[in-house]
Amino acid sequence: MRPLQHSLLSIFISAAALSATSGNIYVSPAGDDRADGSLNAPIKTPAEALRRAREWRRLKSPEAADTIQIILADGNYTLSESLFIRPEDSGTSSSPTIFRSANDSKAVISGGTEIKGWEIVRNDPRIPNALIGKIWMADAPTKGHRIVETRQLYVDGKKAQRSSQFAPGVMDRMIDFNTSDRTITVPNTDFDIAEANSLEMVVHQRWAIAILRVKDMRHDSKGNLVVSFHDPESRLEFEHPWPQPVIGGEKGNSSYYFTNALQLLDTPGEWYQDYPSGKIYYYPEDGSDPNKSKIIAPALETLVRIVGNPERKVCNVKFENISFEYASWLRPSMEGHVTLQGGFRLIDAYKLAVPDCLRRPSLRTRLGLPDLRLQSQSAIPPE
Repeated sequence: MRPLQHSLLSIFISAAALSATSGNIYVSPAGDDRADGSLNAPIKTPAEALRRAREWRRLKSPEAADTIQIILADGNYTLSESLFIRPEDSGTSSSPTIFRSANDSKAVISGGTEIKGWEIVRNDPRIPNALIGKIWMADAPTKGHRIVETRQLYVDGKKAQRSSQFAPGVMDRMIDFNTSDRTITVPNTDFDIAEANSLEMVVHQRWAIAILRVKDMRHDSKGNLVVSFHDPESRLEFEHPWPQPVIGGEKGNSSYYFTNALQLLDTPGEWYQDYPSGKIYYYPEDGSDPNKSKIIAPALETLVRIVGNPERKVCNVKFENISFEYASWLRPSMEGHVTLQGGFRLIDAYKLAVPDCLRRPSLRTRLGLPDLRLQSQSAIPPE
């Protein structure tokens, strides 16, 4: 073989070997999704990088012979939709797909959007005179022609407190919990709730909580407030057998507090979003100007969505040294939130008129039913 031909062949073999092990896709907030994804020409979004990796696997490209790395440069990657990972994105034990930050950097996958244009509220009848000039307001950002609704707000990376009846950690005790009328009676409040059209009540009941959207409030003959709620949470809260609030228990009645009303925005660090205007109100700590802070409202509820099934699993996809920030959670605003334990959401629960334990001999006797022990040799549950 001639020397020149030998050299060209060596270069070709070396390039092929390099290609077979160079399954790196580089991403940067300053990148371009039309770029080739190399170190010097990064693409812009993690979703496009995942698509490139998917194509490598589909076409059995040399880049998929070893680990595929999606390397994110330092910075924020704000998503407009969830990063969708499907069975086609699966790697293998010898060729996983790895999302990771570049060396000595911190990549952040974010579902948030920044709120800007804060102005001092000069006149609003819902705000006490003593607080006029201390509370600021901004229009909610929009996403896809719709106002962003949020239940969370972050100021310079710190989660702010939603407007609340009491200071954080402080609650009052309810007076009555009426399952027939589906009402909760509490002491009268010292704030005007006539225009608090998004008011919520957080109830602590044994080891669980409930978030209930307030439908109506009226005074009883003793001047206490009798509160009713919207469905579906009203039905769930008053029909599910347990845990329900304690009234007259050994350690006193269950506790509660009201939240999410401009009338309750009275403590530095609190915020409130009005509905349907979407305007966001904020009472800055230390009288600071919120325009000098970075204030973020989550706009996405799900940052990464992984969808597979028993026949087509998603596997060998990893995330390393990547932060996930600013995901929202809107369910309580739409349907309340009644829980069983550990935040486990109830979607239906009620007491049975006739208990479903008809194999128990004592219950069958009370109901006038024949004793199964005389009819079958099957095991009978113990009393």
